[in-house]
Amino acid sequence: MRGLPRRELLAALSGVLLALSFPKFGRGFVAWIAIAPLLISLHGVSGARAFRLGYVTGAVSSLGLLYWTSSVVVAYGGPLSYVFERRDDAVVSCRRVLRPGGLLLASVMSLWGTLHRHLAALRDYPLANMASIVVSGDLTTENDPTSPHHCHMYQSQELVALLQRHGFTIAALAASNALSTNLEPLLLELRQMDDRWQALLDLERQATAQPGYVDGGTHLIVAARGEHQ
Repeated sequence: MRGLPRRELLAALSGVLLALSFPKFGRGFVAWIAIAPLLISLHGVSGARAFRLGYVTGAVSSLGLLYWTSSVVVAYGGPLSYVFERRDDAVVSCRRVLRPGGLLLASVMSLWGTLHRHLAALRDYPLANMASIVVSGDLTTENDPTSPHHCHMYQSQELVALLQRHGFTIAALAASNALSTNLEPLLLELRQMDDRWQALLDLERQATAQPGYVDGGTHLIVAARGEHQ
């Protein structure tokens, strides 16, 4: 480190302290003083120099914080639902960036839970369109021309099979928004009663993890572990 300007050393120190304040290092108390060296280094410098010093802090802290990116891949928000026939490619891409034994966390749209949530479609849509949606799992411009939300909706066994054929082992599988769907007026009442609201959350957590209820929510949530090499 000889010859490195004092201000850059202070900025790098802030990066180290920031990294130490996060898991896995777990020294949370360090966060209270972590940016102090950076602030000292910024005193009296130009905007360009300040940007460079901030960059040094960010770069150093990232080296310590991003170790987990090869251990966990998060695919929340349903991206596996929106790639349609390229879902195998998407899973392969997720696996590629995981180290052996790493964890994939994903949420996808659920076929039966979504049908439950939007059962009025059975009244409003042509029966041929409904049959197409159930058989394919796809919401498209052909079978759902009024909706801008086009995606593939999974059945739980389909999602499990997709992950398993690419070497994943299912660690956990659950539904989301199952007990509470289509009950908005009641939910507003329960939200005003802390004990009742907590009871609902506890029941939702228990019910959605039951094998017989997994397909009952609007989304499927899965944790899958890549195979060890």
